[in-house]
Amino acid sequence: MPAQKGTIRYIPAELPKTSGQELSDTLVVRLNEKFPDAVKANVPFGNSFADLVIERPDKVIVAELKTGDPGLPLPSSTYPQMGLFIEQARTRYPGREIVPLVLTNYGISDADKKVLGDEGVQILDVASRSIDAIVDIVVRQIG
Repeated sequence: MPAQKGTIRYIPAELPKTSGQELSDTLVVRLNEKFPDAVKANVPFGNSFADLVIERPDKVIVAELKTGDPGLPLPSSTYPQMGLFIEQARTRYPGREIVPLVLTNYGISDADKKVLGDEGVQILDVASRSIDAIVDIVVRQIG
């Protein structure tokens, strides 16, 4: 179910058991099993790269993985980065729904939820979730 502007889905959890790069690599492999040739990693958008882009005929998931010390807040660079990804994705994929997604184990403040939610960005706390659970949640976003 895609987020609508001004709404946000937040799924709390705990510390992940894998690094961000391992998670990204595993997600690409597992999602490509379900959606052959639809999943791309490190896709350039302006001067930055989205960790994952999943292209479907009617929608595009633009996902950024933010992992590190779960005792720290979500990096402030997430806001402008996701804004850039959304803007660039709308230009690159006209007529398709853009579903921005942040997968993280960082602390998520109410301000994070509001700022990102106002842009339609969904936040998924991946901490302590199995790769199967993360893949299932991302697959549900794809529809």
